Amino acid sequence: ISGQYQKQGYFNQLIFGGAYEYILSSNLSINKSAFIGTWIRNLDFLVPYIGFEWEKFRLGFSYDIGFIGNSTVKGAQYHTGEISMSWKFKPKENIRFTRCPKF
Repeated sequence: ISGQYQKQGYFNQLIFGGAYEYILSSNLSINKSAFIGTWIRNLDFLVPYIGFEWEKFRLGFSYDIGFIGNSTVKGAQYHTGEISMSWKFKPKENIRFTRCPKF
C-alpha cells in the first residue's frame, strides 16, 4: 500500500493504492516476481498496473482510466497508457544511501 501527495503552484495531486507481489522463482538466489495492483489518482482516475521483475530488471504497464463525469481532464489524456522499464544497480561501497520503498 502506498500514497503520495504532490503540490506545485496551483497543481495538487493525490495518489493512493497498492500492488501484490507473487514470487515466481523458488530459488532464493534468482529474483523473479509478478506484480498486479491499482492506484487511484485525484479521485477521478483508476490506474491498474501489472509488472514483472527479473533479477535487476523490472518491466511494468499501467493504464489511466478516467471516471465518467468526474474528471476535469478531457481528450487524449482521459485514457492513457504507460510502459516503464527500470534497472537496479548496487552503488559503490563508499557511497552512503537510504533504502527506498519497493513499489
